[in-house]
Amino acid sequence: MTQVPNVAVTFCATLVDQWVENGCQFAVMSPGSRSTPMALALAADERIRLLVHYDERSASFLALGLAVAHRRPVVVLTTSGTAASELHSAVVEAHQQAVPLLVVTADRPPELQGVWAPQTIDQRNLYGPAVRWFVEPGPPSQDSRSEWRVLANEAYSRAIGAPGEPPGPVHLNLGFREPLHGEAGELPPRLATAVASKASSTPKPAGPDNDIEQVLLIAHLCTAKRVLVVAGQRTTQTPAERDALIELCGRLNWPVIADHLSGCRLDTAPVIQFADPLLRVDQVAQQLVPEVVLHLGGLVASRVVNEWLTSSGASHIGIDRFGMIPDPYSVIEHRVDVAPSLFLKQCLEQCGAGELQPASAEWLQQWVEANGEAGAAIRSGAVGEIAVMRTVIENLPTEGAMFVSSSMPVRDLEWFAPARPDVVFASNRGANGIDGIVSTAVGVAVGHGSSGTIAVVGDLAFLHDTNGLAGLSSSGANLAVVVNDNDGGAIFSMLAQAAALEPSRFELLFGTPHGVDLAALCAAHRVPSVSVETPEQVGVALMKWRQTGGVVVVIVASSRDANLKDHHYVNAQVRARLEVWLNDQALQRDEQSRTGAGLRRG
Repeated sequence: MTQVPNVAVTFCATLVDQWVENGCQFAVMSPGSRSTPMALALAADERIRLLVHYDERSASFLALGLAVAHRRPVVVLTTSGTAASELHSAVVEAHQQAVPLLVVTADRPPELQGVWAPQTIDQRNLYGPAVRWFVEPGPPSQDSRSEWRVLANEAYSRAIGAPGEPPGPVHLNLGFREPLHGEAGELPPRLATAVASKASSTPKPAGPDNDIEQVLLIAHLCTAKRVLVVAGQRTTQTPAERDALIELCGRLNWPVIADHLSGCRLDTAPVIQFADPLLRVDQVAQQLVPEVVLHLGGLVASRVVNEWLTSSGASHIGIDRFGMIPDPYSVIEHRVDVAPSLFLKQCLEQCGAGELQPASAEWLQQWVEANGEAGAAIRSGAVGEIAVMRTVIENLPTEGAMFVSSSMPVRDLEWFAPARPDVVFASNRGANGIDGIVSTAVGVAVGHGSSGTIAVVGDLAFLHDTNGLAGLSSSGANLAVVVNDNDGGAIFSMLAQAAALEPSRFELLFGTPHGVDLAALCAAHRVPSVSVETPEQVGVALMKWRQTGGVVVVIVASSRDANLKDHHYVNAQVRARLEVWLNDQALQRDEQSRTGAGLRRG
């Protein structure tokens, strides 16, 4: 007897086929009954790599990491009920970072809604404004066959971003009637054309007149003035865009404070790598006040930089390809919704036409010299977790990737780490959470490939996502996870709460010591680990990992009290060196003044 094809499985196979045709390469799922039709369809298509994780939250962050690495939509699939709600954190992060995801939640059919059927919640618009599109097409039927591929294309198109719109997650809530399993039948014919494969980097379209007006306005505001460029995350998408930024700023004597996630952090002028520690020196901060700030892309990680910019009194101009211009301090006076690359191209044209005059060479030189002095102090004085971060940077494989947790690791990266322009940097800095960190790092590593990925995480972030260790050894990831184990939340020691509260109360509410044996935790998941105590030992462990590949967790014993002292020490070294530099500058000015006076008398 010939088996009748299952309509739900056929529907799901059609969606998967269309998504693969459009460029989708990865899917992540958590087991469940109601999602069976889509699970069968994903497993049956050999063109897509399917990863299975029992924890929906970890699965969703794994999908996020894969999408970050590929800039293509990744499918994440769950069953109905609370399983769907477990995806919310990753969906929010994808929304904030403009990362494309195809979020597929299974559901019961309409007749079982609102009657307290098991494992049933209201999943309509579950993720609110965090998704680019929500669709609930209803249980599939043969009558709707002609719409299946159109639905798949629309979801994919919304995920990668229409021209001028940011990529992001879309949510398909698919209600299925039983039977939930069976064979797929013949799929509807493929569409004549597939949508673009990668997430959009197309800038928001603007009319020629508007573009010209914007650039002329910028030229007027910036010409011959002390302009400071702040390059936040998403600033540049390609080396060509990065090179255009560096060329323009070099020609115009504009220093560039470049976040590691900007794509344009180089180790040469005009890029300023150590803005945070040098701006902690009041006299330097006062001497380097800009007249105009061009803010490209998202925020930089440094609170010191952001607060200094806010208090600078400069004119602030925000530029972003999708209009996602951050302004938490309400300082942006002019908004330019074009891609930084397009803006820079037009600025170069204005420069060539003589409409945009450079700042004084002294303006850029002061920044470069201060940055050099700060860098030298950090290189000679780095200790503790700061030295660990610098050791990691030095041991990153060529063309590798680095994933950094929020809280202390991303700040140590931003404050003290040297540039590695040959490496891809990633971090969950959309919503700045520490949930799903291990899983996201695994996704980045699997998506990035064999060249290797190093993740630096804090112990609380590591514990927050211990389920991310499940299946790690068999994932195929080439990943080293460096964990700073200081038995709690080190970042709180640097906040006002630490001084304001009695120590035992501070420890209870903020320090949160955990006392967990991280090596034993790794062993329970059959993940290799090595415990070390010094930055030098970290370097040895990473060197061995680079030779062997695979997965390893490097657990670095640390202390929150020592970490706080180490940060104060390094910043004091920077301060001392910059004070010498400032004194030398003053002496040079005095000498020039005396020489000039002598020449005038002569």
